[in-house]
Amino acid sequence: MNTPSQPAMSSENLDVTGAQTLEVIGRADNFNKWMYDTIRLYLKGEVLEIGSGLGNISKFAINDGFSVSLSDYNPVYHQFLKEKFSHCPNLKAILWIDLQHPDFFNYYSSLKEKYDSV
Repeated sequence: MNTPSQPAMSSENLDVTGAQTLEVIGRADNFNKWMYDTIRLYLKGEVLEIGSGLGNISKFAINDGFSVSLSDYNPVYHQFLKEKFSHCPNLKAILWIDLQHPDFFNYYSSLKEKYDSV
């Protein structure tokens, strides 16, 4: 189900099964909060979330006031994150990060040692 703030998730830009899974998990607030609470004690300083998807965990770090950068390589998720979180003052960036990039270490070298928690 698409809401006005959620772009249509087309099979062109999205793994349909993955999107359905993220949408279902997105409705499991207690589960997402438990996952966040598991890592919260280890977050400090500048935080980078790799593979933010629909922001199921991101929202808790943002609401707790952490300085957060989100990332995803999928254009649909990337746009969704922009629409959902751009208004948050502690959101530092929404990045395109592809962990399978063939020259990952050189391509993303500007991010090295930029974050305290990943």
